[in-house]
Amino acid sequence: MSHNDCKKVETLRAQAERTSRELMQRDVAAEVGLPPIFAARITGNDKETMLEDAKAMLSALPSKPTPSLSATNPGSGQTRSETDEERRKRLGLR
Repeated sequence: MSHNDCKKVETLRAQAERTSRELMQRDVAAEVGLPPIFAARITGNDKETMLEDAKAMLSALPSKPTPSLSATNPGSGQTRSETDEERRKRLGLR
């Protein structure tokens, strides 16, 4: 095998390892619920250490506040809705 062939083999091997690592990072991010944008930041030499790192990152991210919903969820803080009679009066439809 020539020197150039050896270099090509080494380049292909490095590309395959990089691709395999990136795929594992994406899989681990999805498994723990980490947003995909953070996948490339996951460190570790195997899946277990990557999982630990991803979980640590996830715990450091702020959690989304749970919105308080009422039974009818009127939105914009409205506490009382307009009755049909009030609506007809407002629209001049008596």
